[in-house]
Amino acid sequence: MQRESAERRGAEDRLRDSERRFRTLVETSPDGVIMTDRDGIIRYVSLQVLGLFGCSTQGELIGRKAMDFVVPEYRDGVLRYFVALLRDGQSGAHEFMALRRAGVPFWMETNGERMLDDAGNVSGVFFISRDISRRKQLESELDNMAHTDSLTGLPNRRRFLDQLHTETLRCQRYGHPMAVMELDLDHFKAVNDQYGHAAGDATLQLFANLIRDRLRHSDFACRFGGEEFMVAVPEARAAEARMVAERIRRDLEATAIEHDGAVFRITVSIGLAEREAEDTPESLIRRADEALYRAKQRGRNRVEI
Repeated sequence: MQRESAERRGAEDRLRDSERRFRTLVETSPDGVIMTDRDGIIRYVSLQVLGLFGCSTQGELIGRKAMDFVVPEYRDGVLRYFVALLRDGQSGAHEFMALRRAGVPFWMETNGERMLDDAGNVSGVFFISRDISRRKQLESELDNMAHTDSLTGLPNRRRFLDQLHTETLRCQRYGHPMAVMELDLDHFKAVNDQYGHAAGDATLQLFANLIRDRLRHSDFACRFGGEEFMVAVPEARAAEARMVAERIRRDLEATAIEHDGAVFRITVSIGLAEREAEDTPESLIRRADEALYRAKQRGRNRVEI
């Protein structure tokens, strides 16, 4: 009896020691620890989690559904991740937008692992979580830099082609119209030669702003290269897109450009093509380019379809 009692006390001491080490590890970790049962109810949170969610006490989280703290648009993905953890044990890292207690969204990364009870049955999930909002912001800034023309602030050729590919697929799927226009500044080299490259840069910036100000919310544009720009006009047939193109052409023609004491004007030639059923993004751009060539051949400062 005494030996059994001693063994029991020893086991209890080892269990308490193990629990102390676990809590020390959890509470000193820079990441937050969340434990849920198999129904997704929060059963434990470390102190670091309070900071993540803007809470003062663990009681504000324990007993709540973990899904209550997930931005609605991300709940399906989080649910699939949770189910995979229960089924497979581990499922790698998962990124999603969570909600602080005050309703403010933030980016979270979590690594989960299935927990088993003494009988080997699934009892819940153990999550190690961290705020990755700053990392996501930097990623967004880097992505923006990689896809934005530094001089004009418009999307660059790569971003435009990606958008055009997506929009072309959408229009093909639903049978919607779309037009693309290619715009090229007339005699732009003469501006650089006569007034200098700084004046040329100022002209490109002015024209980019003029385009941006005259497009609808659904339209998108880019600096395609040099003095060449592209505009996509979804949900528009050629006649409607031509009205947009003519407005851009007329407004640029009427604009006096001032730079370093010099005042000059410039015009633009525009080629326009409406999407046909068999068009790819490349063929649509090619037809707009052919129309632009006709505009140049027929005297410039005009729109051709």
